Amino acid sequence: MESGSREDVLEFYKHLPFNINKSSETAAEFIKLVNNVEYIYPKAEDLYSARDVLEIGCGTGWLSNSLSYWYNLEVTAIDFNPVAVTEAKKTAELLGINVKFECADLFQYQCETKDIVISNGVLHHTTNTGGGIKKCIELTRKNGKVFIGLYHRYGRKPFLDYFKVLREQNDDKDFLLSKYMELDTRHTDKIQAKSWFMDQVFHPYETQHTLKEVVDIFESENVKLLSTSINQYRGIDDIEELYQEEYGLYDKGMECLEKREYFPGFFYVLGERCE
Repeated sequence: MESGSREDVLEFYKHLPFNINKSSETAAEFIKLVNNVEYIYPKAEDLYSARDVLEIGCGTGWLSNSLSYWYNLEVTAIDFNPVAVTEAKKTAELLGINVKFECADLFQYQCETKDIVISNGVLHHTTNTGGGIKKCIELTRKNGKVFIGLYHRYGRKPFLDYFKVLREQNDDKDFLLSKYMELDTRHTDKIQAKSWFMDQVFHPYETQHTLKEVVDIFESENVKLLSTSINQYRGIDDIEELYQEEYGLYDKGMECLEKREYFPGFFYVLGERCE
């Protein structure tokens, strides 16, 4: 498969990898403190019964290390940024876990198929998001699960428009960071906060997508849609109604801005690769 990875994205993340902490010790303590996996993955029973997991685009490794630490899973994790992979390995060592971290281009990567393949907030930073989704499916075992997180076309727009206007008024990074922190108040680690800010506001390349785009790819690759964060992982009775529900994410983004709340416009999709 032709690579969709971008050199400008790689150089951007080498300077300040996304979700990095002030130290590996801090990263390890955060993972020990709270199991954040349960906030993004909709079916914990999948994790308890899985043999192995692959994360595509692991960054500094918070998710892969959490999967290993909290669920004792056999985890393989790849990223094309050697700086991020080095940080991920340091954190794993401090946690006393054995995650197989590799520096690799996701579009060229090959391995044995896994029970669960996860790509969380990565593929929209490539020039071939659809090809990236197909790659995740290719590396998923039959009857295994594929879990994809992407920026949403409608839900993301209010956030992007807000910072576009701010940057036209004042492109000073300190000013924009202060505006970002007014919305995103989660971070106690200043380095981590800055990594989120740079990723959200100054990223050199990103695309936005819809559930229908993902479902169309799933159907072409014989993957059954199981659930999505768009309707809070409830059952899907009518897919067309769900497609209509997507448009409401724009209104939610606008509402959050008015309330000075952080809403990046992100969605997850869980599918099962069929026989």
